[in-house]
Amino acid sequence: MGYRIDFRVGGGVLEASGEHVLVDVRGLHDSHGRLRTLRAAKDLPPRVAVIDAWRNERYCIFAEMAARRLGCRLRRFEDHRTALAWLRSAAA
Repeated sequence: MGYRIDFRVGGGVLEASGEHVLVDVRGLHDSHGRLRTLRAAKDLPPRVAVIDAWRNERYCIFAEMAARRLGCRLRRFEDHRTALAWLRSAAA
């Protein structure tokens, strides 16, 4: 099965769209603020896995709700392995 991922860079932000997306925001300043961009999105992949610290979980709920309105399942994970397993489970 083939798939396509499109990338776009603008304003210091790398945007990726494709089948499923994994985003690690642990190293970003104001990582929960970066997830606000989902509210402006018009099209999202079916699943987005966000890797972020547990202390930011309360902020992720707003991104989850915004994604859900666009037909996307977004979940926060604390580690790469678990996030990747969740994305792969959808592809199976």
